[in-house]
Amino acid sequence: MDDADAIREKGWRQGSALLPDSLPGDCVFEPGLPAASHDALFLVLTQDCDLVQADFEKEPFAEVIRAVPVESADGNLLYGKNPRRLHFQIGEITYAASCHERSRISRKHLAHCLPSAAHALHPHTIDLLREWVAKRYTRPAFPDAFNERVRQGKNGRAIRKLLEGAGHCFQDLYLSCDPSDCELGTGEPYRIMVWPTMGSEDHEDDDLRKAATKACVDLEALLQKCAGISVEACSLRHEGQITLDDLRYFATWDFDDLSHRENFAT
Repeated sequence: MDDADAIREKGWRQGSALLPDSLPGDCVFEPGLPAASHDALFLVLTQDCDLVQADFEKEPFAEVIRAVPVESADGNLLYGKNPRRLHFQIGEITYAASCHERSRISRKHLAHCLPSAAHALHPHTIDLLREWVAKRYTRPAFPDAFNERVRQGKNGRAIRKLLEGAGHCFQDLYLSCDPSDCELGTGEPYRIMVWPTMGSEDHEDDDLRKAATKACVDLEALLQKCAGISVEACSLRHEGQITLDDLRYFATWDFDDLSHRENFAT
């Protein structure tokens, strides 16, 4: 059996977990990653067809991302809301990944070890992981002037504090900003609609929905106070209420966009 067949037979797929101890001693990460702790994982990012490609000249590497367990989930890092850091579940354990801890190894190494059956990702988590990685390159960029108007002053600080506290309630924030591609001058308002969105199952939880509704009302009040921002609507939705047609006018508003300048390194 050649190496490509072995990779297929051993069950390697996008999202498979690679344990550091299973790697051969001559395995090299390019670029290098922090020293592997005993509980770290490397999750395979390479697409399935590329992972089992027969020609190793065409696809010599497997791309991976390092993930480490954390004590508890940060609501603002769930669901891919932050483009740099991600929290997600494997079983009952929360793991954290950083976009800056991606690397690659020779794909041939996968022919000589097995993916960890104890760390199998749920299909929804695999979707989340690849969408989060892609989002770093595809997410919309709103005008700098708009972002500054939302961030600045005590209202900006209050918005950040509100979302840090209510981050666990929302799966996404959807924003329609008019205009979406112009740097407006002082006195020219951005007209916005905001849809804080919950997962459908979370929306059925009375306590969580009430908390999200209050946070939505408070968010609208704070946005209305931001100079140069005109809020036309701010209403809570669940994911089943977002249509493909809506996505022609609304884009995901990253929680990271609401960070203050001193928080940009996170």
